[in-house]
Amino acid sequence: ITTNLSFLKEGFLLSQIWIRQASNLIKAQLENGSRDPLAIELVKQLESGKLYKSLKNTPSVFRECFEGTNSITATVTSMLEFAHPGTTEMEPYDLNQAVRAVSMISKGRWKSVAGLQINLQHDLPLIPAYRSEINQVILNLLTNAIDAVRTKKRVGIELGIITISTTCDDDFAYLRISDSGTGIPENIGASVFHPFFTTKAVGEGTGQGLTIARNIVVRRHSGTISYESEVGIGTTFTVRLPLQNIRSEDEQSPHTFS
Repeated sequence: ITTNLSFLKEGFLLSQIWIRQASNLIKAQLENGSRDPLAIELVKQLESGKLYKSLKNTPSVFRECFEGTNSITATVTSMLEFAHPGTTEMEPYDLNQAVRAVSMISKGRWKSVAGLQINLQHDLPLIPAYRSEINQVILNLLTNAIDAVRTKKRVGIELGIITISTTCDDDFAYLRISDSGTGIPENIGASVFHPFFTTKAVGEGTGQGLTIARNIVVRRHSGTISYESEVGIGTTFTVRLPLQNIRSEDEQSPHTFS
Protein backbone atom coordinates (compact mmCIF):
# COMPACT_ATOMS: atom_id res chain seq x y z
CA ILE A 1 0.00 0.00 0.00
CA THR A 2 2.66 2.49 1.00
CA THR A 3 4.60 1.72 -2.21
CA ASN A 4 1.51 2.45 -4.30
CA LEU A 5 0.91 5.70 -2.43
CA SER A 6 4.51 6.76 -3.01
CA PHE A 7 4.07 6.06 -6.73
CA LEU A 8 0.88 8.13 -6.71
CA LYS A 9 2.62 11.04 -5.00
CA GLU A 10 5.44 10.95 -7.55
CA GLY A 11 2.82 11.02 -10.29
CA PHE A 12 1.19 14.07 -8.74
CA LEU A 13 4.52 15.89 -8.56
CA LEU A 14 5.45 15.06 -12.16
CA SER A 15 2.01 16.13 -13.40
CA GLN A 16 2.32 19.42 -11.55
CA ILE A 17 5.72 20.03 -13.19
CA TRP A 18 4.33 19.25 -16.64
CA ILE A 19 1.37 21.57 -16.17
CA ARG A 20 3.67 24.37 -15.04
CA GLN A 21 5.91 23.83 -18.08
CA ALA A 22 2.89 23.79 -20.40
CA SER A 23 1.64 27.01 -18.87
CA ASN A 24 5.02 28.67 -19.42
CA LEU A 25 5.09 27.42 -23.02
CA ILE A 26 1.66 28.91 -23.69
CA LYS A 27 2.79 32.26 -22.31
CA ALA A 28 5.96 32.16 -24.44
CA GLN A 29 3.99 31.39 -27.60
CA LEU A 30 1.61 34.21 -26.82
CA GLU A 31 4.47 36.66 -26.38
CA ASN A 32 6.15 35.53 -29.62
CA GLY A 33 2.96 35.86 -31.67
CA SER A 34 2.76 32.20 -32.62
CA ARG A 35 0.15 31.32 -35.31
CA ASP A 36 0.08 27.63 -34.44
CA PRO A 37 -3.60 26.52 -34.43
CA LEU A 38 -3.22 24.79 -31.10
CA ALA A 39 -1.46 27.79 -29.62
CA ILE A 40 -4.21 30.08 -30.94
CA GLU A 41 -6.87 27.87 -29.35
CA LEU A 42 -4.99 27.85 -26.08
CA VAL A 43 -4.66 31.63 -26.25
CA LYS A 44 -8.42 31.91 -26.74
CA GLN A 45 -9.00 29.79 -23.68
CA LEU A 46 -6.48 31.84 -21.77
CA GLU A 47 -8.25 35.04 -22.79
CA SER A 48 -11.59 33.58 -21.75
CA GLY A 49 -10.13 33.03 -18.31
CA LYS A 50 -11.26 29.40 -18.08
CA LEU A 51 -7.91 27.75 -18.77
CA TYR A 52 -6.06 30.33 -16.67
CA LYS A 53 -8.43 29.67 -13.79
CA SER A 54 -7.95 25.92 -14.14
CA LEU A 55 -4.17 26.24 -14.25
CA LYS A 56 -4.22 28.67 -11.35
CA ASN A 57 -6.23 26.24 -9.23
CA THR A 58 -4.23 23.17 -10.20
CA PRO A 59 -1.38 23.65 -7.67
CA SER A 60 -3.83 23.85 -4.77
CA VAL A 61 -5.69 20.78 -6.06
CA PHE A 62 -2.45 18.83 -6.27
CA ARG A 63 -1.42 20.11 -2.84
CA GLU A 64 -4.67 18.81 -1.36
CA CYS A 65 -4.19 15.46 -3.10
CA PHE A 66 -0.59 15.33 -1.91
CA GLU A 67 -1.61 16.10 1.66
CA GLY A 68 -4.30 13.43 1.41
CA THR A 69 -1.85 10.77 0.27
CA ASN A 70 0.57 11.83 3.03
CA SER A 71 -2.21 11.38 5.57
CA ILE A 72 -3.12 7.96 4.18
CA THR A 73 0.53 6.89 4.18
CA ALA A 74 0.96 7.99 7.80
CA THR A 75 -2.20 6.16 8.84
CA VAL A 76 -1.23 2.93 7.08
CA THR A 77 2.30 3.09 8.51
CA SER A 78 0.87 3.60 12.00
CA MET A 79 -1.53 0.69 11.58
CA LEU A 80 1.32 -1.56 10.49
CA GLU A 81 3.39 -0.43 13.47
CA PHE A 82 0.55 -1.07 15.90
CA ALA A 83 -0.25 -4.46 14.37
CA HIS A 84 3.38 -5.58 14.40
CA PRO A 85 3.46 -8.77 16.50
CA GLY A 86 6.96 -8.15 17.82
CA THR A 87 8.84 -11.10 19.29
CA THR A 88 8.53 -13.33 22.31
CA GLU A 89 11.58 -11.59 23.76
CA MET A 90 12.06 -7.99 24.76
CA GLU A 91 13.59 -5.85 22.03
CA PRO A 92 14.78 -2.23 21.82
CA TYR A 93 11.76 -0.09 21.08
CA ASP A 94 11.22 3.58 20.29
CA LEU A 95 8.63 4.91 22.75
CA ASN A 96 8.22 8.08 20.69
CA GLN A 97 7.42 6.01 17.61
CA ALA A 98 4.82 4.11 19.62
CA VAL A 99 3.18 7.37 20.73
CA ARG A 100 3.00 8.64 17.15
CA ALA A 101 1.53 5.39 15.86
CA VAL A 102 -1.14 5.11 18.55
CA SER A 103 -2.14 8.77 18.32
CA MET A 104 -2.54 8.44 14.56
CA ILE A 105 -4.70 5.31 14.54
CA SER A 106 -6.90 6.68 17.34
CA LYS A 107 -7.41 10.09 15.72
CA GLY A 108 -10.97 9.22 14.79
CA ARG A 109 -11.78 8.93 18.50
CA TRP A 110 -10.08 12.01 19.96
CA LYS A 111 -10.38 14.65 17.25
CA SER A 112 -14.06 15.38 17.98
CA VAL A 113 -13.62 15.72 21.74
CA ALA A 114 -10.12 17.08 22.34
CA GLY A 115 -7.08 18.71 20.87
CA LEU A 116 -4.04 16.43 21.11
CA GLN A 117 -0.68 17.91 22.08
CA ILE A 118 2.39 15.70 21.70
CA ASN A 119 5.67 16.67 23.36
CA LEU A 120 8.36 14.07 22.78
CA GLN A 121 11.96 14.16 23.97
CA HIS A 122 13.82 13.97 20.68
CA ASP A 123 16.83 12.04 22.01
CA LEU A 124 14.86 9.54 24.06
CA PRO A 125 16.80 6.24 24.34
CA LEU A 126 15.24 3.02 23.15
CA ILE A 127 13.62 0.97 25.89
CA PRO A 128 13.65 -2.83 26.28
CA ALA A 129 10.04 -3.77 25.65
CA TYR A 130 7.44 -6.07 24.22
CA ARG A 131 6.42 -3.61 21.52
CA SER A 132 2.80 -4.69 21.02
CA GLU A 133 2.21 -4.53 24.77
CA ILE A 134 3.62 -1.01 25.08
CA ASN A 135 1.39 0.04 22.19
CA GLN A 136 -1.54 -1.42 24.12
CA VAL A 137 -0.63 0.55 27.26
CA ILE A 138 -0.53 3.83 25.34
CA LEU A 139 -3.82 3.05 23.61
CA ASN A 140 -5.56 2.15 26.87
CA LEU A 141 -4.37 5.30 28.64
CA LEU A 142 -5.25 7.49 25.67
CA THR A 143 -8.69 5.88 25.46
CA ASN A 144 -9.20 6.54 29.16
CA ALA A 145 -8.27 10.20 28.62
CA ILE A 146 -10.63 10.49 25.65
CA ASP A 147 -13.51 9.06 27.66
CA ALA A 148 -12.81 11.44 30.56
CA VAL A 149 -12.84 14.46 28.26
CA ARG A 150 -15.94 13.22 26.44
CA THR A 151 -17.82 12.86 29.74
CA LYS A 152 -16.97 16.45 30.62
CA LYS A 153 -17.94 17.64 27.14
CA ARG A 154 -21.43 16.19 27.59
CA VAL A 155 -22.16 18.74 30.29
CA GLY A 156 -21.40 21.66 28.01
CA ILE A 157 -17.65 22.04 28.36
CA GLU A 158 -15.83 23.04 25.18
CA LEU A 159 -13.25 20.94 23.35
CA GLY A 160 -10.83 19.41 25.83
CA ILE A 161 -7.07 18.99 25.82
CA ILE A 162 -5.07 15.76 25.91
CA THR A 163 -1.29 15.91 26.21
CA ILE A 164 1.16 13.07 25.64
CA SER A 165 4.79 13.58 26.58
CA THR A 166 7.96 11.54 26.93
CA THR A 167 11.07 12.29 28.99
CA CYS A 168 13.88 10.34 30.61
CA ASP A 169 16.57 10.43 33.26
CA ASP A 170 19.63 8.22 33.64
CA ASP A 171 17.64 5.11 34.53
CA PHE A 172 14.06 5.45 33.31
CA ALA A 173 11.90 6.64 30.44
CA TYR A 174 8.67 8.38 31.34
CA LEU A 175 5.39 8.50 29.46
CA ARG A 176 2.76 10.97 30.66
CA ILE A 177 -0.78 11.25 29.36
CA SER A 178 -2.79 14.16 30.73
CA ASP A 179 -6.39 15.13 30.10
CA SER A 180 -8.65 18.04 30.99
CA GLY A 181 -11.48 15.65 31.83
CA THR A 182 -13.62 15.04 34.87
CA GLY A 183 -10.85 13.91 37.21
CA ILE A 184 -10.91 10.93 39.60
CA PRO A 185 -12.72 11.37 42.94
CA GLU A 186 -10.51 10.53 45.91
CA ASN A 187 -13.01 8.03 47.31
CA ILE A 188 -12.65 5.77 44.24
CA GLY A 189 -8.99 6.43 43.54
CA ALA A 190 -7.74 3.17 45.01
CA SER A 191 -10.04 1.19 42.72
CA VAL A 192 -9.07 2.50 39.30
CA PHE A 193 -6.62 -0.34 38.62
CA HIS A 194 -8.97 -3.05 39.90
CA PRO A 195 -10.38 -5.48 37.32
CA PHE A 196 -13.83 -4.57 35.98
CA PHE A 197 -13.99 -1.29 37.88
CA THR A 198 -15.55 1.47 35.78
CA THR A 199 -17.49 4.68 36.28
CA LYS A 200 -18.88 4.55 32.75
CA ALA A 201 -22.47 3.77 31.86
CA VAL A 202 -23.46 0.17 31.14
CA GLY A 203 -22.18 -0.85 27.73
CA GLU A 204 -19.58 1.94 27.50
CA GLY A 205 -16.64 0.22 29.13
CA THR A 206 -15.39 -3.08 30.54
CA GLY A 207 -13.24 -1.68 33.34
CA GLN A 208 -10.25 -3.63 32.03
CA GLY A 209 -8.20 -0.94 30.29
CA LEU A 210 -6.26 0.39 33.28
CA THR A 211 -5.90 -3.09 34.79
CA ILE A 212 -4.32 -4.38 31.60
CA ALA A 213 -2.07 -1.33 31.36
CA ARG A 214 -0.88 -1.79 34.93
CA ASN A 215 -0.17 -5.50 34.49
CA ILE A 216 1.85 -4.84 31.34
CA VAL A 217 3.87 -2.02 32.89
CA VAL A 218 4.50 -3.56 36.31
CA ARG A 219 4.60 -7.31 35.72
CA ARG A 220 5.93 -7.46 32.19
CA HIS A 221 8.26 -4.45 32.11
CA SER A 222 9.25 -3.94 35.77
CA GLY A 223 7.94 -0.39 35.62
CA THR A 224 5.47 1.67 37.59
CA ILE A 225 2.24 3.44 36.72
CA SER A 226 0.83 6.24 38.83
CA TYR A 227 -1.56 9.14 38.51
CA GLU A 228 -2.38 12.56 39.86
CA SER A 229 -5.93 13.87 39.61
CA GLU A 230 -8.12 16.77 40.60
CA VAL A 231 -11.89 16.56 40.22
CA GLY A 232 -13.14 18.92 37.54
CA ILE A 233 -9.61 19.75 36.38
CA GLY A 234 -8.21 16.53 34.93
CA THR A 235 -5.85 13.61 35.38
CA THR A 236 -2.26 12.75 34.51
CA PHE A 237 -1.09 9.14 34.27
CA THR A 238 2.66 8.58 34.45
CA VAL A 239 4.31 5.39 33.23
CA ARG A 240 7.93 4.81 34.27
CA LEU A 241 9.87 2.22 32.29
CA PRO A 242 13.47 1.12 32.97
CA LEU A 243 16.06 1.79 30.30
CA GLN A 244 17.73 -1.52 31.17
CA ASN A 245 16.10 -4.94 31.12
CA ILE A 246 15.41 -5.45 34.83
CA ARG A 247 12.85 -7.93 36.08
CA SER A 248 11.48 -7.39 39.59
CA GLU A 249 8.69 -8.50 41.85
CA ASP A 250 5.22 -7.09 41.31
CA GLU A 251 4.79 -3.74 43.02
CA GLN A 252 1.84 -1.62 43.95
CA SER A 253 1.12 1.40 41.78
CA PRO A 254 1.36 4.64 43.74
CA HIS A 255 -1.14 7.42 43.23
CA THR A 256 -1.34 10.95 44.50
CA PHE A 257 -4.10 13.53 44.57
CA SER A 258 -4.03 17.27 44.27
